[in-house]
Amino acid sequence: MTTETFDFLIVGGGQAGIPLAQDLAQAGHRVALAERKDLGGSCVNFGCTPTKAVIASARAAFQAKRGAMFGLRIPKVEVDFPAVLDRARSLVMQSRAGLRRGFEKSDNPRLLSGHARFTGRKDGDGLFRLRVGDDVVLARQVVLDTGTRTRLPDVDGLEKVEYLEAANWLDRPDLPEHVIFIGGGYIALEMGQFYRRMGSRVTVVDPPPA
Repeated sequence: MTTETFDFLIVGGGQAGIPLAQDLAQAGHRVALAERKDLGGSCVNFGCTPTKAVIASARAAFQAKRGAMFGLRIPKVEVDFPAVLDRARSLVMQSRAGLRRGFEKSDNPRLLSGHARFTGRKDGDGLFRLRVGDDVVLARQVVLDTGTRTRLPDVDGLEKVEYLEAANWLDRPDLPEHVIFIGGGYIALEMGQFYRRMGSRVTVVDPPPA
């Protein structure tokens, strides 16, 4: 177990935490960034990066099926759904690796791998004391940038079915026959278009405002 002191400790290595750590370090502060799992946050790991990748595949399939409109003879278009997800996961892995490489030769900002927990304040100088994995870290200021997770709706029977949500959709290799989206926001419509162009039936349930 080691103890280090930093001017700033940023908890969360997402799309806000990483640039903030770099900017603070460039400004002359001693900075650490704690991330318990994967760098990149929601955008890289299950949001922007993989969704735009699969939507690009869906658009290519959609355009190929309309080839006759453009004077093209494409007798048959087959979707390889697992391959579509594999491509998206590959881009996610590349993005994660690129972010990690940015920390490999850097002592400032320092990347700390592990779940960060407050354990108190140091007597005398008021430093925050946190445990990150097996290490104890002291910091003059702590920035919480812990990101988001799916808020599951209160739907009877939801716990009895294998539902899709942000954290697991990329790991489901079988194309669903029918997907029901609860909510009609832009994310639901974007992903609904993806599954429809892949070949699923899609239903969007948009409850009225409370």
